[in-house]
Amino acid sequence: MAELKSSPAYQAAQQNAVYIPRPNVGYLEVHSEDRVDFLQRQTTNDLGLLMPNRAVNNVLTSATARILEIFLMLDRDEHIALLVPPGRVDSTEVFLKSHIFFMDKVEVHNHSDDWSQIEVHGPEAVDRFGELGITQVPGLDEVIETELAGNAVSIIGIQGLTSELSYLLLTSKHSENTILGALQNAGFKELEQDDYQVLRIEAGQPAMGHELTPNYTPLESGLAHWVSDTKGCYTGQEVIARQITYDKVTKNLIQLRLEQMVELGAKVLVDGKTAGSITSIAISMKLGPIALAVLKRPHNAPGTAVEVEKGEERVSGSIAILKGQTQNT
Repeated sequence: MAELKSSPAYQAAQQNAVYIPRPNVGYLEVHSEDRVDFLQRQTTNDLGLLMPNRAVNNVLTSATARILEIFLMLDRDEHIALLVPPGRVDSTEVFLKSHIFFMDKVEVHNHSDDWSQIEVHGPEAVDRFGELGITQVPGLDEVIETELAGNAVSIIGIQGLTSELSYLLLTSKHSENTILGALQNAGFKELEQDDYQVLRIEAGQPAMGHELTPNYTPLESGLAHWVSDTKGCYTGQEVIARQITYDKVTKNLIQLRLEQMVELGAKVLVDGKTAGSITSIAISMKLGPIALAVLKRPHNAPGTAVEVEKGEERVSGSIAILKGQTQNT
């Protein structure tokens, strides 16, 4: 087996508390009186859920319901803010602007240079916040407005990596260094990107450019909770509705435990037949080589033996059940 990956920050994420600045992320503002109706027509989730104290995750899909972009939405009174993953703000901005009709009273502005995003993870994060004077923390998708080290910050509850909840801090760019210093002084350790990816794969969380691509629909990639089955029409809605109504979700996001490391994109075989391909891969200190893949039914049940191509060889492995996942074959 390959050498297991470990670091002090990885251990801290499991046992204490860590932070990681999100590089190259985007912040788009959608303004004017038609902003809610406009975004409701474009996205999979229901904007009726959006409130000043509640964030909404959302997806832009193609006509065939394939994933194009994702973002987290915040109600900022005079505009709706879209927090966009690293490297995706330009394509998201182009998509939205290209879908504004001449009758729409909507404006989209890119203010990515004005804002910073910092993720906080770990089972002791709440205690560490308390040392900074933050005694109230949000639940999942909740938003609270507070101060940290004398600077205004929005804290959003997000799906946890090593505990039930993690937190996303949104603050002005000029406040970032002060807030990072305060986190360090309170005992948070900085998490590197490599360790973050290991934790993400351990937690079974999909990521843009890996599981979240135009190869898959939201229902196939673990984003069913970002799709409303009651809202009106949006691009791709008919395909998603058929997937739900007629049980046409033929692929699912799964985690693999492997005997050796393999290449990203390697084919996953079940009973000698291709069931999918590797979308994320890492070495976990706890689990050894692990991967995420989106596999076809009925070859995606937990415990199923798999083989993954590695040149002329094949690496053995098995499908693991993800946290919070029920068997779906």
